[in-house]
Amino acid sequence: MWINVSKILKEPSGTTSNHKVTGYIELDDGMRQIHGSVDLLRVGDGLWVKSTLSSIEQSTCSRCLKEYARPFEVVIDEEAQLTSTSSESEGERLNIDSDNILHLTEAVRQYCEIASPMKTLCRSDCRGICIVCGNNQNETTCNCEKGFRDPRWDALIETINT
Repeated sequence: MWINVSKILKEPSGTTSNHKVTGYIELDDGMRQIHGSVDLLRVGDGLWVKSTLSSIEQSTCSRCLKEYARPFEVVIDEEAQLTSTSSESEGERLNIDSDNILHLTEAVRQYCEIASPMKTLCRSDCRGICIVCGNNQNETTCNCEKGFRDPRWDALIETINT
């Protein structure tokens, strides 16, 4: 994902422009299509980039193990500088190369990785799977004894109760 920013870089500070973007990002779990808009604001040595991008990822619920499509949104709000004036190493911030191209791919990839939750849920009230029979409790109701206790904890429980 890249945007030619040569026109806005010739404008004075305070100039804005809006761009629609669509592209594919390679993440740890595969390719993902991203789409959204990027607002650019001309500032000092570069541009302020404010972007809202969205995508849908295939996830597995951490409680019931059901596969589902999870929509999510990524917001980027940071400064991009010309590579020749940037004192920080490449990859740590948004840079504009010598051809006046703003490359968003790496920043979007990083923001997508950060936005992915550690544990995904198919819905907020997911009941998970039964620890006895393994049925998805969102779909069926089982009559399993829920008070099952691992006998290895009996000695500790006895110490607490005395």
